[in-house]
Amino acid sequence: MRRTALTAALVPCSLVLAACTANTPAPAVAASPAAPSNANLYNDQLVARFKTAVASATALHVKGAMIESGAAVTIDLQLNRDGSAQGVLSENGATVPLIVTGGVTYIQMTSSNVAMAMATAGTGAEGKLAAQLLPGKWISSNTGGNSDLASELSGVTFASLTQQLTSGSDEFTYLGTTTLNGQRVAQYNDSPNGGSTQQNQVMSVPLTGTALPVEKTDGNGGAATFTWNKPTKISPPPASDILDLPAS
Repeated sequence: MRRTALTAALVPCSLVLAACTANTPAPAVAASPAAPSNANLYNDQLVARFKTAVASATALHVKGAMIESGAAVTIDLQLNRDGSAQGVLSENGATVPLIVTGGVTYIQMTSSNVAMAMATAGTGAEGKLAAQLLPGKWISSNTGGNSDLASELSGVTFASLTQQLTSGSDEFTYLGTTTLNGQRVAQYNDSPNGGSTQQNQVMSVPLTGTALPVEKTDGNGGAATFTWNKPTKISPPPASDILDLPAS
């Protein structure tokens, strides 16, 4: 590990003590330990640092636009360690505002996802439920016909989104260093599920200090940025705005 050595300067006593008649060396100042470098690490070393960093993290805000399985996805989510979350997901133009708090998931209906529900619901029970959806209203995972929402969106939590970093399922290969938005970073190829390292997904972490990622690119021109340790209070929607749909 590279450390910076500090040298002590000899300071004339006359600068600090008028009665001093001879120059004596000032007490040496102990050097602060240099912050560890996150560059040139092997996969296991980087994953271990991810685990250490995530273990004490309190929140994550992720924002960006990426291509996932051929679909254009945008995300702007605040995720707190306590399991609460709030933000907006969008896939191929369908926007889904959501709130997760107290173990309950709430989804706000927008014109785009109401139209999608109406187009795919058909004329059966699902169609009848879709006909009751109103833009601006929220549906909840613990009422009526919406009990499946929690499982469908179970990945929208702090724990699940940080699991990829700490599980060891991805393979990280060191690429080099660069400057990103004025910050020096170390970059690693991120190969999901240990696949080919030619996928050009790049994870950037601070060059020194805590190894909490600051950006990930998808190899298709998209990127997501990460802001850590700024938890926010998240409350459920007003009860008057929640639709209580009957079970299908």
